Amino acid sequence: MLNEKKIRFMSKLAIAEEKEKKSFRITGYYRSDYIRMHLMQDLIYVTIGYALIWMMVAFYKLDAFFADVMSINYVGLLRQMIIGYIIVLIVYAVGSITVSAVRYSKAHRFLLRFRKNLMVLERYYEKKQDTDRED
Repeated sequence: MLNEKKIRFMSKLAIAEEKEKKSFRITGYYRSDYIRMHLMQDLIYVTIGYALIWMMVAFYKLDAFFADVMSINYVGLLRQMIIGYIIVLIVYAVGSITVSAVRYSKAHRFLLRFRKNLMVLERYYEKKQDTDRED
């Protein structure tokens, strides 16, 4: 005889498992490793993006650069580029750490609820086996 309540519960578990596949992958890492991995990845992307933006600015102002090649303060320009890069890097690092920590926390909470529901299902099966043995 089919237990409709058990079938609905198992269906909900299967749907949740399919929907949250990413959570299983995220919680496969330690929290600090997950955050560090995403931080390094984001900092690499920021560095590439910052370099591309400066190259686009340089190409845009190429004619002005060649006109004033002797009067440009290269040290000041380099200092401005480095300070801007450090500020952008810090902002993105804080954002990346925050976003990664929130994602990990959500995935961890989901996994705890999922395991709790699996234990409920396991207890149901254990209770079912005990009643089958008595019959």
